[in-house]
Amino acid sequence: MAIPHIHYEGLSRVTTLEGLYVTDLTENKITVSSDVKAEMQRLRTQGTLDLSISPFYKISKSLFKICFLNARSLYKHPEDVRQDYNFKNADLLIVAETSFSSLDSYVCMVWTDSLCLEMITTI
Repeated sequence: MAIPHIHYEGLSRVTTLEGLYVTDLTENKITVSSDVKAEMQRLRTQGTLDLSISPFYKISKSLFKICFLNARSLYKHPEDVRQDYNFKNADLLIVAETSFSSLDSYVCMVWTDSLCLEMITTI
C-alpha cells in the first residue's frame, strides 16, 4: 500500500538534480489522501484571503507612497522587483539586503523607474 504524499516528502528534500535518484516509480505508488483532496477543493471554490493592507495601485495618486522591502538574495530576483505592482506604484522604494553571515555577499542595485542600471556585488 502506498503512503500518501511520500513522493512529495522525498522530492522536497532533493537539493540538486545530481542528488535525485528515482527507481521503480509507478503511478499506483503516488497517492493523495482524501482529506487533502477535500481541502484543495474547498480552497479552489470557497477559500479567499482578504488583504490586510491596500495595494499601492489602489491608493490615490495624490498620496506619496513609500515602500520598504527587507530582502535576502535580492540579486537573484531583480525581475520580481521590476514586475511587482506595489513596487512599480511606489514613489519611493527602499530596499535593504539582510545578511546573516560575514561570508554573505552585499549587492548594490542602482534603479531608475523600472530599470535596474547596475548590480554591484561585494563580499
